[in-house]
Amino acid sequence: MNHTLERPDGCRIFYTIDDCTDPWRKAETVLFVHGLAESGEAWRAWVPHF
Repeated sequence: MNHTLERPDGCRIFYTIDDCTDPWRKAETVLFVHGLAESGEAWRAWVPHF
């Protein structure tokens, strides 16, 4: 699910929530930050391992 957070200074931050956990279990949050000139697709293969 893609989201956008717009800051008061006009900066827009785009983020995606990928929730692959069992809905009845409490899950921790993991934040992946991609590098310059990349996208969140850089982490796609890693998500199942975490």
